[in-house]
Amino acid sequence: MKRLKAIVKISAMLGIIVMMCIAIVKMQSRVCLDIEIKTPDKTMVSCVSPEEIRQKLAKEKLHVEGLNYKEIQAKWEQLLPVIKSHPYIASCDNFYFSGNKLVLEITPRSPLLHVYDETGEQYFLDRSGILLPYSPLVKENLIVALGHIAKQQEQLLTNAGDDSNSVLYVLRSIALAIEEDPFYAAQFRQIYVNSQGETELIPTIGVPKILFGNDENVAEKLALLKIIYTKAFPYTDMDKYAWLDVRFKNRIIAKKK
Repeated sequence: MKRLKAIVKISAMLGIIVMMCIAIVKMQSRVCLDIEIKTPDKTMVSCVSPEEIRQKLAKEKLHVEGLNYKEIQAKWEQLLPVIKSHPYIASCDNFYFSGNKLVLEITPRSPLLHVYDETGEQYFLDRSGILLPYSPLVKENLIVALGHIAKQQEQLLTNAGDDSNSVLYVLRSIALAIEEDPFYAAQFRQIYVNSQGETELIPTIGVPKILFGNDENVAEKLALLKIIYTKAFPYTDMDKYAWLDVRFKNRIIAKKK
């Protein structure tokens, strides 16, 4: 009986191995007819279209359509840098076939701020401080930054948000803090840079503007605002105030109209 069980187990394992081998052979013989973009985490939003990848490859006189798995694998070192050159791809971690589709598994960049510079040009700043060109594929409800922001187009795809002397660094620091708390994220969706280079928050409700200053003591400033909005404003007429000022440490100033 034990011998029979062992034979059955061995037969089952051999059957699985044979099926896997057949699947591998079939996959390797498939020819790519299309491209599909996937992210490893379903919560990640991709702003990359297959057509954009095709165009980038074509520009370098490369293609994947008509190639099988082995042929693509042999060209992967040529293909990967072109794929990763897409501004919204942080990394391309894997590729495989699904039917006759070449599936590219990517880690997309995560836009944080929708920036309008002083010339009216639009672009995005991601969480890591990378400037990204404007794309209509970005659908998230991002915090908007506008006002006296110098033209940055020549710096796209650089870590402009990592330069502590730049207004973009300040904007990124404030936006990251806002997005950490659901209350702040619901309340503050616009950041304005005034002519002095200081930031002003434009709330969704309440006073018309909040003088915020630079990125020093961001957490403390936001905490003060949360107290005002939850403990004071429910019992007063917010329309009486022209602005709030939290630029000074442990102090909040309210200016009446």
